[in-house]
Amino acid sequence: MDAGRDSSRTELVVRCLSAAGVLYCFALATPLVLALRGPVDRPSASRPSAKVAAVSPPALAPGENRSFIGPAGCKECHADKYEGFIETGHARSFCLPTPESVLGDFSPGHNQLRTGRDELWYEMTREGDRFAQTSHTVGPQGPAHFSRQIDLVMGSGKNAQAAMYWQGDQLFQMPVVYFTPLGGWANAPGFSNRFAMWDRPMGPRCLECHSTYFEHVAGSENRYRQDNFLLGISCERCHGRGSEHAEFHRLHPEAAGGRAIVNPSALLRARQLEMCGLCHGSVGTPVQPPFSYRVGELLEQYLKPDDPAETSAFVHSVNQVQRLSQSRCFAGDDTMTCTTCHDPHRHERGDVAMFSAKCLTCHQMDDCGKFSEVGENLRTNCIDCHMPMRDDESLPFNTIRGHKLKLIRLRDHRIGVYPDDTTQMLKEWFRELPNDPKSQQRELDSRMADAAQLRRANLLVAQDQLAAAAQGAQALTADPIYGAAAYELLGRIARLQNDDAGSRALYQKAVAADPERESALDGLARSHLLLGDDALAAAHWQALLKLNDRSLAARAGLAWLWSTSPEAEFRSGARAVAMIESACLSSPTPDIDALDALAAAYAECGRFKDALRVAEQAIVAARTARDDARGDGAEARYELYLKSQPFRRPRMNIQGRQP
Repeated sequence: MDAGRDSSRTELVVRCLSAAGVLYCFALATPLVLALRGPVDRPSASRPSAKVAAVSPPALAPGENRSFIGPAGCKECHADKYEGFIETGHARSFCLPTPESVLGDFSPGHNQLRTGRDELWYEMTREGDRFAQTSHTVGPQGPAHFSRQIDLVMGSGKNAQAAMYWQGDQLFQMPVVYFTPLGGWANAPGFSNRFAMWDRPMGPRCLECHSTYFEHVAGSENRYRQDNFLLGISCERCHGRGSEHAEFHRLHPEAAGGRAIVNPSALLRARQLEMCGLCHGSVGTPVQPPFSYRVGELLEQYLKPDDPAETSAFVHSVNQVQRLSQSRCFAGDDTMTCTTCHDPHRHERGDVAMFSAKCLTCHQMDDCGKFSEVGENLRTNCIDCHMPMRDDESLPFNTIRGHKLKLIRLRDHRIGVYPDDTTQMLKEWFRELPNDPKSQQRELDSRMADAAQLRRANLLVAQDQLAAAAQGAQALTADPIYGAAAYELLGRIARLQNDDAGSRALYQKAVAADPERESALDGLARSHLLLGDDALAAAHWQALLKLNDRSLAARAGLAWLWSTSPEAEFRSGARAVAMIESACLSSPTPDIDALDALAAAYAECGRFKDALRVAEQAIVAARTARDDARGDGAEARYELYLKSQPFRRPRMNIQGRQP
């Protein structure tokens, strides 16, 4: 939390600052630097579609001596399952590049990614059915260009799609991804926007969760046989290799039941969960060669799971089995598995009504405490209250201005009662609806359109198109449901434009529109702090704590204020430590502001050894997130702590500037 806007940059050598040498799979926890400046709107052909994979089913490399037959081989007898399966995200998780499978707009004017440096930009091109990425750099020796053809694409397009290229038998990830929430191009997770990076090896653990099989060259980091792979999470990933099964039933068409094949529904519950848990349960540590796990065997013999205490406290795609296992529904029904609600042979993504119907096979509508308020509307939406969408805390994004955003949202698989989410849902969708069903539907459609407009405005901010974002948000300020969120977004935009007084006025309007909007209260408190009004900043963070005593933002804000205020009357290091220490250290993911505030609190108490230790963690978190502004500020404060000096914010006048 760099309210004083430190601009000085000091040289600092600390332990563990570098993340070099760590390989990240696309689905795992790394920051992504957004450097988009092009328009959000794209032709519909560039959008992910459930029909994409229907044209290009998962590919089977034309090798010999293999026991896989591929989905097309299964289609011979299971056409109905096949037709549904090839529309799923699993089928599209790894593909050969074709006009149908590759996402993104390759047309001139839309096929460039400009980074935060004029000396580096990328270009995505297409010639017929061939696709390529090219990096353009300008250095002391003049311009340089490096290009590679796209050989494989990974990711269903729900969140993003990454590109790969072969260098001999080595597989590498390309530096640019198609990022679905923004409808455009972005740096791949963990890639720098300061230099072109073409040497990230694709390790087998990444491939293991996006494909059915790759023959990995033992002992290598990223070498594979190009004639022996099966792309996508296909039939044989869950049912086992199918050649013996297919051969038997061709010779014995009269035979009942499936021979030489796995029926997952006949497995013990634990084995079924492990089948999904290979990729949706834990990143884990492999203890056997990649792709050696077989459905029905003990997963722990192949993959040592991560500590559940560390992996199940936040929402991400790799811990959904752990989150589900914490649910009362799961504990109270020893037959419940992933397929109780999910049919892997059908494209079900986003079908809230269908999933809610699964809830009603065990529950009655009048069991719900909100039945008297909502009535029959409950039938089509149980999950937004009981399995709410959450920010993916492990994948923050940074704009070219260095501001942190959370753009990936995932469904929380811990089924439960979440009063705050229920209140927000009722407020947004079911408040003051007309009695007439047709009028109700029109009103809900209108609210959905407003919600989409607000999401688009937020995405425009991420693209640094502040004027267009402000125009979209301004149109919603009079809306009784989205007005507070619109004013809050306008406040953020004003702050990005260094208009602190204007930002505060807009946050005040957001809080007036919704006094219980936590993010607006936090934004208003920060505005007061930037303008030098510590008393009002403290008052609004304390109001936020009354609404939610677990708010890490409020605790970090108060601790920062009490540790660094230029006014002695506000400073209390002991009070600051008591406010933030436990919350910061128990946070499932490193929070830069909380770590920075705790370090400042320790320094105010004279505990400089502790201050240095936590300041190092803040610097690592900031640098890992590519947040240079907060990283530079934390480094400058680290230098003070080395000299046994606490940090003091400069005094500000009413314009938020030093007098």
